[in-house]
Amino acid sequence: MVPPPPRVAALTDAHVHVVSADTSAFPLRRGGPGRDWWTGRAVDGHAVVGDLDAAGVARAVVVQAVGAYGFDNRFARSVVDTQSERFAFVPAVDLEGADPAADLALLVEEGPVAGVRVFGIGMDGSWLGDGRGRAVWELAAASGITVVPTVFPRDLPALRALAGQVPDALVALDHCGFPDLRGGPPYRNAIELFELAHCPSIHLKITSVVLRVATANGGTTALAERLLASFGPRRLCWGSDNPQTLELSYPEMLALACDALRTADADARQLILDGTARRLFWRDEQ
Repeated sequence: MVPPPPRVAALTDAHVHVVSADTSAFPLRRGGPGRDWWTGRAVDGHAVVGDLDAAGVARAVVVQAVGAYGFDNRFARSVVDTQSERFAFVPAVDLEGADPAADLALLVEEGPVAGVRVFGIGMDGSWLGDGRGRAVWELAAASGITVVPTVFPRDLPALRALAGQVPDALVALDHCGFPDLRGGPPYRNAIELFELAHCPSIHLKITSVVLRVATANGGTTALAERLLASFGPRRLCWGSDNPQTLELSYPEMLALACDALRTADADARQLILDGTARRLFWRDEQ
């Protein structure tokens, strides 16, 4: 039985994806990273809205599905445009393109953007130190949008250094940087993650991806307690990864987060399940 969500004023999901069934208007990318989680089921805007409504989730951040579309952000923007009061838009820029910061500037000019996804999976990490990352960080800070890096643990020290160079740019790290949680608490294999606590601009998305790993490595509550002790609730937000985490239904994703936060106080739960995401992506101050 899926437990009810905790008593909070509102729920905001910091990480959802959408993919269109119309492959003529929105062609899928061939050979992209990850798996084709969108195959054989409805994962478009209507499906995601239905999930949000059924779970009582008020708002969500639509993050570009790089595996499906690469850096063609058109479908994600179209979904957000239909319900701009409910969705925030986080497109992705190509770090291997001629000028990622210029690409971001064009996206900002085209319409409201809440953040920018910098997808470092499959790259060597040089973008973090060769000026490309800094240019994106600086433009994000000037534009009042949040940087959303998707990187593995080996890149976290360089990410911390870059964030320190541009402290005015807010950062929301996807999936907590995919930490190595083997062995459970005190998470000795995830030292790079907890070192990020020393950089105030860096926030973490606690997603179903990392919570599923935590389940088998000391439990979700132990991880949430450690993250809270290190980062505090104002630097943590929940993201479902719906519908990419296809192993769980949307209610199960929410229940996983609620279980992780069962020992947190009401104020902390409110921030992680709503307030931090609203500050990062809607600029609502908490």
